[in-house]
Amino acid sequence: MRIKSELENKQVFEDNDHEYSTLKELTNLYAAGMFCGISEEYFAMTCVAGNSIEKVNISNVPKECMTVLDIPKDYINKHHNYEDYWIKCLRDLTPNLFEKYIGIDYMSKNLNVKKEEAVFSSYDIFVTQSIRNWHNMVSKKDGNIVGYDLIMLPIAMLNNINVRDTLLVSLLDSKGEYYNINDLLVLALAPREKERSKELRDFLEEKFNEEYELPDICKALDVVNLLKAMTYVVDNNPKLKVQVYALMSYISWWFKLGDVERYVSMALEIDPDCSMAMIVDNAYKSHVEPAWCRKFATPQVGKQKKSSLEDDLLLK
Repeated sequence: MRIKSELENKQVFEDNDHEYSTLKELTNLYAAGMFCGISEEYFAMTCVAGNSIEKVNISNVPKECMTVLDIPKDYINKHHNYEDYWIKCLRDLTPNLFEKYIGIDYMSKNLNVKKEEAVFSSYDIFVTQSIRNWHNMVSKKDGNIVGYDLIMLPIAMLNNINVRDTLLVSLLDSKGEYYNINDLLVLALAPREKERSKELRDFLEEKFNEEYELPDICKALDVVNLLKAMTYVVDNNPKLKVQVYALMSYISWWFKLGDVERYVSMALEIDPDCSMAMIVDNAYKSHVEPAWCRKFATPQVGKQKKSSLEDDLLLK
């Protein structure tokens, strides 16, 4: 017990940035080994891992290298079409990960996110780091996503919708006023206990009723472009797109970005029982909007029907 206590109190990392960069680097090396084994491609991946895609001649490296490159938000905003080369490369690699990791149920595991037990499966490693990368992207001006995130996050959302909710919370709380990265990992990966559900509900209710602060529309647009790219990466596996489309519909509704009905339709066409898409569809058609719209945006025409609708939007 004394040894355990000493280990828990030992500061392994200098600060949060050091922890993030170290774990990211280790995950990149792990990804290189998983995708390539010991081969020339592995050497190429380790050479480019962590570099920005803008600084690599991607036509001259193996397609596996796309999984470990940093993808800046500005790059995604300019290159998020179906036929973009980096997206095609990731799309080719998706089936292997899909077959390997689909169907993993976090809720049946006694997962300790704080690492008191230092044994993680490869799925744990990728999903945890992908959530870290997402949080880094939305919380920092120069934050990047990593190539493998566009494959792993759709898989994780399909396996566990708590991951989807966590990505939404990370965007709504991009200033980190309510949730830090460890809180987000618990929210995503630990069983949803009653107290944690109440905290999430209280957070969303407060944000929904926040009338005098304009949300970060530009950041929301960045995220939607990333999610579009994500749907193209996993296009060969339609069920991987359901929660991505649902998340796009919620973000587009909350931030008034347009195309809400389109994203709802795309989610429900694949899965008619997608709860988030149905909730957003009902809210949009009933003219229910976050409070900030009353001050900063032109409200939807029509009377707002509140009742239980707003409860549904709090992801209860």
